Amino acid sequence: MAGHVDTVYQMIQGLDQRLSAQEEASRDPQPQEASSGVSPEQKLNLPDRFSGNSIVIIIALALALGLGFSVVGHKTHMTTVNALGLIGNNVTLSCTFTHDEKESSNILWRKEGETGIVYKYKNGNISLTDQNELFKHRTSLFLEELAAGNASLQITNVQITDAGVYYCIITNSKGREQHNATLKVGAFTEVTVTNTSETTIHCDSLTWYPEPTVTWLNVTAGSVFTNPNTTYSNSTYETNTNFSGAMNDMKYRCVIQNYLAHAEGDALFTDVIAPNTAPYTFRGGRERATWM
Repeated sequence: MAGHVDTVYQMIQGLDQRLSAQEEASRDPQPQEASSGVSPEQKLNLPDRFSGNSIVIIIALALALGLGFSVVGHKTHMTTVNALGLIGNNVTLSCTFTHDEKESSNILWRKEGETGIVYKYKNGNISLTDQNELFKHRTSLFLEELAAGNASLQITNVQITDAGVYYCIITNSKGREQHNATLKVGAFTEVTVTNTSETTIHCDSLTWYPEPTVTWLNVTAGSVFTNPNTTYSNSTYETNTNFSGAMNDMKYRCVIQNYLAHAEGDALFTDVIAPNTAPYTFRGGRERATWM
């Protein structure tokens, strides 16, 4: 880019010198020349591409290149990262930017579809007079990291209503930039597997969001049972499910999942050899739950 600017400058400088020479020559009386159809540009020994219109274009190009340097060189660079929040826990929406050495950056967080602000930091001070009630006493910035370009937002005690699209807006001497980050909210707990009869296995998990699906598997036989007897209760989908028809020496697995999390627990019925005991033994197996 710098090479192009130098070339344009040299071209314009050369034209200026030739025009000055022509002006100087015009001051001395010269014999009247017969019309030969020669253009003024040709008299100056200018190449065809340097017509009057071309000169204007060259100057406009030089100006455009200068403006380009101004805009590109001062633009604030930003990045945001989507996040996944566990209900009742804390979550951080990441937003980083190029620190402005000239002045303090103003930082504004908004949520799509909500009135008021989520958080505002302006002229070196926290400004929450127009903060949305949903976020009062639950949002903050990492103020000690602002100078390093960290404008990330922390939300405490995450609620279902916190899910949505958030906007991180940075304003400083370099201009105004805005990026968005999506917060997904979910909940999950480990499963507990017990037996309610010689052939029935019960599986429950206290908290899920969004609504999960339940699948039972006979791991030993490699079979899958969909649409089991399952009930949900409350807004965070406490899950209870039963599998009937369990057989001895077969491993069964209860799987509860949604698009955010996955949990499962294993169970096994076995024959009991010891006399004077129940005709079967139930053994709960491994239980685990993780984000997808």
